[in-house]
Amino acid sequence: PNQSSHDTYFPDELKGVKKAKYLIANPGIAPSEGTWIEVGYFYALNTKKPGDFCKNLIIIWNKDRSPRWSVEFVNKTGYVVSSVRQAIIKLKEISI
Repeated sequence: PNQSSHDTYFPDELKGVKKAKYLIANPGIAPSEGTWIEVGYFYALNTKKPGDFCKNLIIIWNKDRSPRWSVEFVNKTGYVVSSVRQAIIKLKEISI
């Protein structure tokens, strides 16, 4: 996507998310509002109802991310792994 401004980046990014079969999100440890919007959009497009587990969603959750309690909520949405390496392994596993 064109990352020169929020006006061009965000619409292009969501077009990519809409077309994606799988999503790997890596929110890091800082606030990541854009990432969570993308995750929510992908989740909504790839589940039948709120609360369903999305088998095509992988979220990399850094152990230092705050607040720590929120990982329990994230675990309910898709696969949660702790590293890029584990995300690649999980993607290979689910895309067979």
